[in-house]
Amino acid sequence: MLNLSVQTSAAVVITTVIAYALIANGRPPVIRDSLFVFVAAIGRIWYRQTSLENALAISTVLVLAWNPSDLFDVGAQISFLVVLGIIVTQSCCDFVLDRSSTVRSHRGG
Repeated sequence: MLNLSVQTSAAVVITTVIAYALIANGRPPVIRDSLFVFVAAIGRIWYRQTSLENALAISTVLVLAWNPSDLFDVGAQISFLVVLGIIVTQSCCDFVLDRSSTVRSHRGG
C-alpha cells in the first residue's frame, strides 16, 4: 500500500509496537503481545520466512525466562492459547480456501 520494502515495513511495525507498549505502561498482556509481534517482525528484517507458531514459541520462552511465575498465571495461559488458536484457525482457513479455489479452477469456474 505504501510501497515500502518488507524490512522497512517490519521496522515500522516494531517501532509502532514499542511505542504502544510504552504508552500502555508495559502491562503484562501488552508486553506478551508486543514480544510476539516483535519476534515475528525481526524474522522479516533478517530476510527469513516467519512461522507464527515459532514466533509464539519463542515469545513464550522469553516471557517465561523473564517471569517464570507466568507459567501458573491463568491470564498468561489463556493469552498464549488464544493466540495459538487464532494461528491454527487461520492456517485451517487458508488450507480450505486454497483447496476450494483449486477445485473451482479444475471445474472451469
